[in-house]
Amino acid sequence: NWSPEHFKEYRLTSYDIFLHRRAHSQQALSRISCPVKLLYGTNSMVYPAKYSEELFESMQQAGLNVSLQAVSNAPHYLCVDHGNDVNPLIHDFIWACVNDKENITIPTSIVSPWNEALQEDGWCPDVKNEFDDEFITVSFVCLFRFLLTMEH
Repeated sequence: NWSPEHFKEYRLTSYDIFLHRRAHSQQALSRISCPVKLLYGTNSMVYPAKYSEELFESMQQAGLNVSLQAVSNAPHYLCVDHGNDVNPLIHDFIWACVNDKENITIPTSIVSPWNEALQEDGWCPDVKNEFDDEFITVSFVCLFRFLLTMEH
């Protein structure tokens, strides 16, 4: 996916993001108005447990309703590699945040916000087997284009 014309995007997403990251200010954190659940994998090579614990403490100090939970033996990509452990945690957290459980409507279908951008880059939603698309390479240019078009 990373051809020479996309090295700038590669560097941005895989190197610069870690090199130039900084902690969120208390002022920025205090603008979060919803409950927050932080999950981290105990085997993450990207962020050590200390990072999640410090973020948790900063969020508490900013007055947020925040909880922190470690997922044992999980790497950085929790949902991908430990979905059976993580998905119930996320479900239960979201369900606990729902105030009007009696009048909640369950959608009959799910549409990804990425469909249009992915189709522009060659994804075919009518393909029944996901492996039929294995030779299509989608670069992060698609992602950046989509993010630039989002309203903030």
